[in-house]
Amino acid sequence: MEAAAIGAFGALIVLIINRGFSWSIFHDSVVNTCRMTAMIMWIFFGALLFQHIYSAMGAAEMVDSIFTGLEVSNRTRSS
Repeated sequence: MEAAAIGAFGALIVLIINRGFSWSIFHDSVVNTCRMTAMIMWIFFGALLFQHIYSAMGAAEMVDSIFTGLEVSNRTRSS
């Protein structure tokens, strides 16, 4: 089992024992969790899309050719 799930379950038990549980609070926390997860997924999707477009345009090869074309002696290169 995942540690975060165990922690969330423990917090839910503590709320029930202390009579602080309400369905409106539970609903709000689920909605906010879904919103945060969706935002993070959009960030990952945007980064992945940017990486694919960047590679498809050949920009990675251009940056590579810039750095490999520099006149650097063998003593200054790290192995």
